[in-house]
Amino acid sequence: KQMVENEGKEFSGLQLDFTMNWVGGPDFVLKPKLKGTGPGGMSISVQNLGVSGFSLSGTASVILAPLIDEEPCFGASQCFFLDQPEVEIKLAGIDHAWIKRLIHLVVMRVTTAVLAENFVLPHRLVVKARKDVPLETMITIKSPLPVALLEVEVLAARDLIGLDPTLVGKPTSDPFVTIRVGDCETRTSTQPHTVNPTWSDGPDYLPVFNLAQVVKVQVFDDDVLTEDDFIGKLSKYSVFKLCQECSGPEGAWLPLTALKGKKAGEIRIRTRFLRVEPIRDTPEKFQASIDASTKSNCPYLLTVKLLGMEGERTMAFQDATCSVTYTDIVPDQFDTERTAAPREATPTGFAKMTNAVRSGFGKLAAAAASARSITGWGFGSQYRAMSTTMKSSKAVPWAQAIQKANSANNAALPPTVARAIEHLHYREGWDFDKIASMFGLSVAAVQSAAKLRANFQVAWHQALHFLVLPGKDPLSGTVEIEVSLPRRVASANLVRRGSKLVNVSDGATDANGRIGTVRLNLSQMAPAPDLQWKRCVRARLRRPDLVQDPELHEQMDALRGDSQCDATIGDPVAGVLTEFMVELRPVAVADPTESLDSGQAVLMQYMEKEEELGMGEAARSLLLSQDRSRSPSESPAN
Repeated sequence: KQMVENEGKEFSGLQLDFTMNWVGGPDFVLKPKLKGTGPGGMSISVQNLGVSGFSLSGTASVILAPLIDEEPCFGASQCFFLDQPEVEIKLAGIDHAWIKRLIHLVVMRVTTAVLAENFVLPHRLVVKARKDVPLETMITIKSPLPVALLEVEVLAARDLIGLDPTLVGKPTSDPFVTIRVGDCETRTSTQPHTVNPTWSDGPDYLPVFNLAQVVKVQVFDDDVLTEDDFIGKLSKYSVFKLCQECSGPEGAWLPLTALKGKKAGEIRIRTRFLRVEPIRDTPEKFQASIDASTKSNCPYLLTVKLLGMEGERTMAFQDATCSVTYTDIVPDQFDTERTAAPREATPTGFAKMTNAVRSGFGKLAAAAASARSITGWGFGSQYRAMSTTMKSSKAVPWAQAIQKANSANNAALPPTVARAIEHLHYREGWDFDKIASMFGLSVAAVQSAAKLRANFQVAWHQALHFLVLPGKDPLSGTVEIEVSLPRRVASANLVRRGSKLVNVSDGATDANGRIGTVRLNLSQMAPAPDLQWKRCVRARLRRPDLVQDPELHEQMDALRGDSQCDATIGDPVAGVLTEFMVELRPVAVADPTESLDSGQAVLMQYMEKEEELGMGEAARSLLLSQDRSRSPSESPAN
């Protein structure tokens, strides 16, 4: 076990990395009893199906941060796995072999998906030790920036194992490659009927949060009606090790191993280590970074920080989620003027039929993709690691939590004063010195009160990271945020009137649970003091189903987001404001050694020895090597 003190760019903390290996004992058994009614009134009853064995192993981390001067000495704790943990599940109570195999396949895929989506980097479990942690600090804790991007390109493979028999000649395969770092995975295209494939897909980029993260490279044979067959994989390569071996212009050939350690051919991979740079603070520095990125053909990292919502109607939205989409092209109909949204014409009979057919094909494709994600059956296709659309976690109550924390800590400032301070600073643009002078408070007290953001009724405190590909203008495109309630919550407010579903909760959502949308144009200039590549946007959500009210527009105050957001997507939702931040960071080619701290170096040494010697022997060997490297004054005896 290695305790490391992290002095990062954004906050300091303590990090503990350790290997977890949990195995259920011989008496472990899990037998759920399920009984109910499924779709169409079908009776469902599960009596004997159970789990007779379970094991979990992987490299886990606990971070205590930020460090503070008061008990418990840290603001929050984070728990996560560096990489996808290895899970084994044994089922009991099933006699039929093929049914047991199918259920085991589905259970394994669902289990690994739940672990990956909640506990594998960049995802993490965050528990606040103190309730008064500032909102933006919580964003940094819950969704930290990656330290780098791993640019990886699969060029070729040779002497792969042929798994598809042919009528004439040797067996062949339809190989494709998956590369995973943490919970982010990229996939190449499928090369049909070959054991010596070449790829021209170009590079892809995977976010790196720890240089000790394992790069999981696997080669499969693409099958249609059955699960894809495993061909081979790379042995444990950390991000640091892979970049050291494959960073040349021609890449490097690396050996693949099949099951039981058999040779499975070789794969040629080329990588670059792209360090995430700080935000530039002047137009001259930002333009210099654009020139450097163009010259080195590097992407940009676009970060959308979701803060929260405020207004008299937002308390009902504590389960709301955001769907954030980045598009590198501005639509032609983009308009920032506050005019009535255009209404769509009523479709004709032919148009209705066309829309129905298009919708049917879309639903069929979505169902096929969903089925493949669970069973692994069906055609495969290339996909990228960093999606252009991401979904946030659920919003949580914020203002109430701040008030309870202040009451518990006997805070000197009443809630009304804290909200007034925030309003003056973030909405009126007052500086902290002016506010402190007006209230007769210290500047530090005013800063602390403002950073709590007590006006937000609900908050996400989450950041989503997107990729601006090389060759694209980083200051063009749009960021669209759609806020919705879960279907179970939205459906509770719907009643059927005739042939239509009508929302009876004062129009809080439409029939699909959508609260509203905001679309930011990145090419629009940001009002001072914001920069075009670092801006904070306060805007109203819009919906096309709302009725135009001219008097409502006249009563609305101008917001910082009005001049940057699209008004053609609908009319504003009254009484609801949302706020988010958009930051654009350059990345640059760097030596991974410069980003390696002592704790990550020790962890990688342990992982290499663990693969060679086993868990216990690896720990003993590493401790002995550290003792030998100490000076006499540092030895445990002294």
